[in-house]
Amino acid sequence: MAQVEYSGIGLKLELSDITEESFTKLLETILNDPSYETEVQKCSTLFRDRQNSPLEKAVWSIEYVLRHGGAPHLRSPARSLTYAQYYCVDIIVFLFGTLLVAAYVTLFIVRKMSSCMFISSSKTKNE
Repeated sequence: MAQVEYSGIGLKLELSDITEESFTKLLETILNDPSYETEVQKCSTLFRDRQNSPLEKAVWSIEYVLRHGGAPHLRSPARSLTYAQYYCVDIIVFLFGTLLVAAYVTLFIVRKMSSCMFISSSKTKNE
């Protein structure tokens, strides 16, 4: 919607701001201002001025694929990847393992530090 407003072919009306009065005012603005009609005509001319229609483009694409035996050069190389390669399972496993090791090391350090603090505080109380 921002693109429509930016290009000058319409106005934006927020869903939360819609009232009968605001909608009527917006509609009157668009219908009475000739600049909107001019911009819509420009966009229409640009859209219609194509070399091929969508149907002609689809027919050409189908004929192209038939002429080139299925057009294997247009197929995605991802079709030949295994599941593990396509979804990067090896990288995910490595990152997950690294995260587990980091969590274990952090937990180990925290336990050692807390045990050292409790041991030193209990020694001072006993003495």
